[in-house]
Amino acid sequence: MGKITGNEPKAEEVVNKMNSEINQVIEQTPDEQEMPTYAILTVMGDTAIVEQSSTIAIDIADQLKLRNATVSIDSEAFARIYPV
Repeated sequence: MGKITGNEPKAEEVVNKMNSEINQVIEQTPDEQEMPTYAILTVMGDTAIVEQSSTIAIDIADQLKLRNATVSIDSEAFARIYPV
C-alpha cells in the first residue's frame, strides 16, 4: 500500500510497529505444555461450520500457540448440515 499511495516509509513504519506488537503478544503466550484448547464454530444463517484449518481465525490461534480441539476429528463428521 505504501508504494501505491507514495508513502513507503510510513507504511513500513506502521508494519514494523504492528509486527512488534504481535510478537510481544506471542511472547506472552504459554509454552506448549500449557497450550489452551479451543474450537471455532462459525454460524451463518441456518448453517454452523466447525473451522479446522486454513482460516484467518485458525492462523491467529496457531500464532498464539493454542491447540485446536477439532483437528483430530474426521472432517466427514462435520460434513452433514445441522440446522441451527
